[in-house]
Amino acid sequence: MFIFRNLKTRIWFIVSVSLAVLLLVVNLVTTQNGFIYNTLKLVLGEERAITAEGDGENLFIADYDSKSEVLAAANEFNEKIEEEGIILLKNDETDGKTLLPLDKSVTVSVFGKNSVDLVYGGSGSSGSKGGDTVDLYKSLTDAGLRYNETLKNFYENDGQSGSGRPSNPAIGTLIAGFATGETPVTSYTDAVRSSFSSSDAAIVVISRIGGEGFDLPTTMATDFTFKEKVEGAKSVDSHYLELDQNEEDMIALACENFDDVIILLNTGTTMELGFLEEYPQIKACLWMGYPGNSGAAAVGKVLVGDVVPSGHTTDTWAKDFTLDPSWQNFSYNRTNAGNSYTVDGKNAGYYFVDYEEGIYVGYRYYETRAVSYNGKVGSETKDYPDGESWYRDNVIFPMGYGLSYTSFEWEIVGRPQGKVSITADDTIEVKVAVTNTGTRDGADVVQLYYTAPYEPGGVEKAHVVLGDFQKVFVKAGETETVTLSLPVTDMKSYDYAGTGGYLLEAGDYQIRISENAHETVDSVTYNLASDVTFDEDTETGKPVENRFDDVSSHIANYLTREDWSNFPTTPTAEDRQTTSAFISSLKYVRSDEADAQMPYYTEEWAEQGAENGLVLKDLIGADLEDKEWDKLLDQLTAGEMAELIGTGAYKTIEMLDSIGKPPVVDSDGPSGFVSFMAMANATVYDTCTYAAE
Repeated sequence: MFIFRNLKTRIWFIVSVSLAVLLLVVNLVTTQNGFIYNTLKLVLGEERAITAEGDGENLFIADYDSKSEVLAAANEFNEKIEEEGIILLKNDETDGKTLLPLDKSVTVSVFGKNSVDLVYGGSGSSGSKGGDTVDLYKSLTDAGLRYNETLKNFYENDGQSGSGRPSNPAIGTLIAGFATGETPVTSYTDAVRSSFSSSDAAIVVISRIGGEGFDLPTTMATDFTFKEKVEGAKSVDSHYLELDQNEEDMIALACENFDDVIILLNTGTTMELGFLEEYPQIKACLWMGYPGNSGAAAVGKVLVGDVVPSGHTTDTWAKDFTLDPSWQNFSYNRTNAGNSYTVDGKNAGYYFVDYEEGIYVGYRYYETRAVSYNGKVGSETKDYPDGESWYRDNVIFPMGYGLSYTSFEWEIVGRPQGKVSITADDTIEVKVAVTNTGTRDGADVVQLYYTAPYEPGGVEKAHVVLGDFQKVFVKAGETETVTLSLPVTDMKSYDYAGTGGYLLEAGDYQIRISENAHETVDSVTYNLASDVTFDEDTETGKPVENRFDDVSSHIANYLTREDWSNFPTTPTAEDRQTTSAFISSLKYVRSDEADAQMPYYTEEWAEQGAENGLVLKDLIGADLEDKEWDKLLDQLTAGEMAELIGTGAYKTIEMLDSIGKPPVVDSDGPSGFVSFMAMANATVYDTCTYAAE
């Protein structure tokens, strides 16, 4: 009992037992769960990729002499990606001259706490372990611009301007709100305010994070009690993709002190940008996305015109996200556990999403609604006389939109007169002559959309759908011709309620050559004489049939262009409840009959465990169609193949005995060789994080 009488021995005993229990639990969890076990071995460095030793021959021919050369080339390429991807969203004229490009004699005041801490990439598997990043201020300096150093120093001083935005949430985190980290205008000192007079224009940086495993919040609360808002938010009912109060105040401050204001959007997603129309001082807006390691270097080049912007939007930028049909069923539905369903009255812990918007997502909703407007619906508070006035009030930038520092004219080459007959076997080709009518070399994006025939009550179709596009570089005063193509079968629709397969309906198909999804430059009409149905999958030959007829009655209640009043609503607790009997009915039961209908099914099983004497390095450089690959794979057993594709955690396992394959670290993620699972691995270093454009 001495242990318990003495304070030091009691502490020693408690700590020792606690550690023993913890180690036992960790050992049990990691050894019994293959994924966790393999992941920990990789992260903690127990396993390392090895290089198979050959007989002296070079297995790979490198394009570069050193890793530093590879990194330099990657960063140079990434900068080009950013140059091509930056979108000029706004560039107003004053006295016949646009604000951008800036003269290199200009001095700018850069507003925004995030200007000194840009969002360079996402989190999770797109997280970065790259080399040094190029910051915004270096980009401005390299482009020949001067900046307000007093304002920059203020943002770099956390004691004066605040600590900035929090770290990105971890994978799997559900967040009720997230602070932008923007500095309140009340923190701006007299010295900082006085420094504005030394600058000719203002750049306001607006940043938003994003990453794997968490949804951007549709509220701005500190937690799911929704009682308090996060710092800087307007209210708990705000959302993350609109300006918070600190940002609104900062923009107002910039507009009070400058006649020329540029908004720089450092965000991987669309945002509500209605504020661009509220301030006459905001004359320009650029979207830069996430620039990766080196991409920010392109921003200064675009600002001064060394690079002519040529990026275009990849979706519609709406003014009010809460009026979008997909808002009603997104994420946690602004309620604690509002996106999980209950089984027999108990929370199942699994997510629930009802896609009541059907096919009307993004630009397909806005463009279709604009031509079939039928009155106020949903949560709208205003009615409109027609669809076009509704569109102007709800959309700030359409899909495919982007400005330039030069100008272009398009003309369809050999434009057919009247309707052109087509069959399902045809591919439509449209040649477009693109002339650069401006004074600068630049690139434009020619876009092809199609409008398929639609009858009220028939198969749902969006009014316009993107069919093809091409980016073309044209020197000033010259013309280049591009060919856009669209297989007729690409215009088919799935007819779940009728044929139970794919359908090309008879009628007129309008092929639009457009600047964006809303503005058509020219069009050609093609006619399909009769309906064409597709009962079999064109790739596998398997029959096409409804797999979910048991819920077709629910699909019939989805949003329809015939009557927009059937607008999605936020799911209630009753909508999200089900029974254990229903869940059990969904479980897949293997059977020869069921498997035979699947695309992967084959009656011929590959040979297993063959002794063909091949090793993986024998096939380096071999064509993918080479029959030797089959022989190599025949050496594997079904168990080995299952283990190869089923375990690993950002690596592939060792298979030296069967095919001579060493373990390999696969550290590539969405932004390059930066996978977070390889952060601790010494084989991954000095890599480039690529731009998210």
